[in-house]
Amino acid sequence: MNLAIVLFLAFFNFVFAQNDSQFYNLIIKGKDLVKDGYATFNKALLMEARSLFERAVSIKPESPLAFYHLAYSEYCLLIYALNFDDELFNKLIDIAIRHAEESMNLNDKWSEPPALLSSLYGLKIAKNWIQGPFLGPKSSRLIEVAIILDSLNPRAWLVRGISKFNTPSIFGGDIDEAIENLKRAIDLFERNNIADPLGPDWGYIDALVWLGKCYERKKQFEKAAEFYKRALEVEPRFGWAKRELSKLTGKTK
Repeated sequence: MNLAIVLFLAFFNFVFAQNDSQFYNLIIKGKDLVKDGYATFNKALLMEARSLFERAVSIKPESPLAFYHLAYSEYCLLIYALNFDDELFNKLIDIAIRHAEESMNLNDKWSEPPALLSSLYGLKIAKNWIQGPFLGPKSSRLIEVAIILDSLNPRAWLVRGISKFNTPSIFGGDIDEAIENLKRAIDLFERNNIADPLGPDWGYIDALVWLGKCYERKKQFEKAAEFYKRALEVEPRFGWAKRELSKLTGKTK
């Protein structure tokens, strides 16, 4: 083989390996930042994570995983923005939806992107209930797609439970179905072993808090507090669980 070709192939393999290593490190570091930023409602950490995932996308624009993590970091930012920053929410929501759609387009057999995309539509509805009749059915269809693709995906059942909790009963919402779906999600979270360090691993503490909120709605305040406390046992910094638990003061024995 020509020496020039050998050198070129060696250089190409070196660059490819370097890109793989950089991609891996960006995803791992970004996931850690998202976890910390979401637990503590820290906008700066979430923005930093988003920038890392943007770099991962630039390295591997063909990767559904990179687009997924980028969209999830934006989802977490949108939860922050829904509470504190209208301008950021309006700027980011459609961008996050496009990134989730791109992840789904790049791998239409993967259960995670449709579940995340459904959650993003849910946030858009939460911001403007007028969009519910249009986006609600789209969100519900995506949940069912996610479950069909992988019935053992805990995040698909989590999103279904959240949807059943938030949807008015006239449009199919049901608190008991929400509880059933969230319990299934929690069971799957507790039984699942995360084999891929690059894959999604979020949602367990969310499922615990949402189940607590279900019981709170049913005025079963002791059970609600139990699940808020369980979330805090998993992630003591989780600001949402702390707030929900503090609101129960005087309602529990």
